[in-house]
Amino acid sequence: MTMPVGRVGLLAVGAACLLAGVLGGLARLGVAIAFPAAAANHGALMTGGFLGTVVCLERAIALGRPFGYGAPLAAGAGALLLLAGARVAGLSLELAAPVFLLAVSIELLRRQPQTHIAILLVASVAWAVGNAANLAGMAPNAVAGWWFAFLVLTIAAERLELTRLMKRAPIAAPLFLAAVALLLAAALLATWRPVAGGISLAAGLVVVGA
Repeated sequence: MTMPVGRVGLLAVGAACLLAGVLGGLARLGVAIAFPAAAANHGALMTGGFLGTVVCLERAIALGRPFGYGAPLAAGAGALLLLAGARVAGLSLELAAPVFLLAVSIELLRRQPQTHIAILLVASVAWAVGNAANLAGMAPNAVAGWWFAFLVLTIAAERLELTRLMKRAPIAAPLFLAAVALLLAAALLATWRPVAGGISLAAGLVVVGA
């Protein structure tokens, strides 16, 4: 079965954002790469342009409705605008992407009320908060914690989905939800207190991983 052209195009945009993000990261490390737009928007390209596009495309396919593709389209197009130097327009579209993803998650949760889908919904909210902070010009520490929360909670939710048929200890679900709450609290703290928030975020990541 061949993949529809639109999906291939979105995957291509995601791959291009990955390449640009890597080059931008190398430039920020001091490597002689003349790609200022990628260096200035490294985090947005990796979080939204690459991973956001791919994650949103996966959710859109799961939803099976046209409006679901608004999320990957906004994420990919926003990243391309950032690379073109249109920062405000690009960040505005990047903010629209998690809003679309939130709508997709609400519909999926309505169809199948499961914990892992609820966590995906929470992850989309964290992404939206981070993108809003980035659009508002807040400091990197105010943004990064929310982006980490989006990525880590998305991965954690997908791992949780894979364990649905496994027998879990009664304490497993409360501990998992407590870890999610700790990660979100750490992202909020990092918004205003970088050092304390960074330490709390590291602890939250360890707990979620465990």
